[in-house]
Amino acid sequence: MKKVISVIIFTVLILVGCGPSIEKQTADLNSKANDDYYKGYLKEAIISYEESLRLKEDPEISEKLSLIKAEHEAVLDVRRRFEMLDGYRITLNTSTTIEELKETIENIEQVLDYIPRISSPEGTPIYGYLSELPSNYGYTTIKYEASLLSAATNGIIIDSKKQRSAESLSSSIESFLKNNNQFPSFYKE
Repeated sequence: MKKVISVIIFTVLILVGCGPSIEKQTADLNSKANDDYYKGYLKEAIISYEESLRLKEDPEISEKLSLIKAEHEAVLDVRRRFEMLDGYRITLNTSTTIEELKETIENIEQVLDYIPRISSPEGTPIYGYLSELPSNYGYTTIKYEASLLSAATNGIIIDSKKQRSAESLSSSIESFLKNNNQFPSFYKE
């Protein structure tokens, strides 16, 4: 019986020693996370860092993970707002009443006001993008055209200009989204 127990213990010790150490596993996961991050794959980096922390707590990795999660949320939020803007662009083209048009313009203005205020970690590409957005030509053009169309819907501008203003705003939004949809091109899905 002692011989069997000794063989079992010996076998277990050999098997435990055969696998990579926790330090090696976490180092590999952290390396993969870093590579994924620098290639723009934030979701994959998050997964690798979380797995690393499950194996071994590390305050530095935990801090990196928090920052990348915040960055990822900011990227997702900007993408959602771009999708909303595109939806409002489509609604703008199909609005049949002045009330629908007013509501659509208000929604466009709210999205435009919200996007630059999205919280993101300093020093990240999304932070730089959001900081520079208010001076972006396409962005300022949309804001200007939305204000013109808003004035038109309030009776300040004659009806014939409303249609042209709506078409111009729609075209500007489409152009902005096309040129900025890969904001910063660093980020992948």
